[in-house]
Amino acid sequence: MNKSFLKRFPRFFFSSLWALGIFGLFVFDFSETTKDLPLIPYADKIVHALLFFVQTGLLLWELNFRSFTSTRIPIARLFIWSVSLPFLYGVLIELIQHFLPYRGAELMDLLFDLMGSLAAFSCLVLILIWRENKR
Repeated sequence: MNKSFLKRFPRFFFSSLWALGIFGLFVFDFSETTKDLPLIPYADKIVHALLFFVQTGLLLWELNFRSFTSTRIPIARLFIWSVSLPFLYGVLIELIQHFLPYRGAELMDLLFDLMGSLAAFSCLVLILIWRENKR
């Protein structure tokens, strides 16, 4: 994307927008609209992992690669911010779901949220290693 186009948005615009989408998916009741869909085992867990993979990817991009200066954030700090923030957000969503009568909180959901975030961070590390070896 064109950098001048991206400069028009606040730094965490895309990850915040994605987080709002996740909130809507995990808090509102969709049981009536999904009752006719075929049952796929563990589909909801896969969705959790994919949504948090994208969330972490957006955070990584906004923290590191979208910086408008030449400085880069150290990899340890990227890990702390890009994995812990989505994990804490997942904890918050599960707590909210616990108090909703039409939803339920599950520890496995939180585990798959974390797995998606760790997978995204692992992809970043592999990309960085690949870039270094390419030079």
